[in-house]
Amino acid sequence: MSLSVPVLPPLPPVIGAVVEPNPKKSHTKIILIYSKDIDDQIPLLSQYGKVVKWNSSLININIQQIDCDYLLVPASDKVALQNAERHFDDENIEYVHYSHFWEVDFYDNINAVTKFKHAKDAADFNKSILNEKKLKSPSKIITCLSFLVNFFVSLKK
Repeated sequence: MSLSVPVLPPLPPVIGAVVEPNPKKSHTKIILIYSKDIDDQIPLLSQYGKVVKWNSSLININIQQIDCDYLLVPASDKVALQNAERHFDDENIEYVHYSHFWEVDFYDNINAVTKFKHAKDAADFNKSILNEKKLKSPSKIITCLSFLVNFFVSLKK
């Protein structure tokens, strides 16, 4: 007893052909390392691109493969920082430190942003956070007074 296997017709050329993906210009992904609360800024960032906040499920995923425009990485999470820093030399990834004013020198080699502003489009928004800021260091007295005022305001809440 023999089994007969039906012979299928060949696939149409469109389905059977190997199609090379269109070479897209890879867009720049921005990694926002934040040391101050960023949760209230996520709706603003979402207006200009897809936002992904770091979580432990992303530990073994290449940052280039994460589908986002802005990857939010907490400065307090050592594992997240190590994963982000592995891609520091990648040409399609830019780094920004979202911080308080007195933490501007926390990361000397990346741009610091203390506040996000609305922009007309994503390109303009990205340009505003990636351009080098020329900030002067405030006097120590003003820094201490500002810290004390913020401390007492937080106590009243």
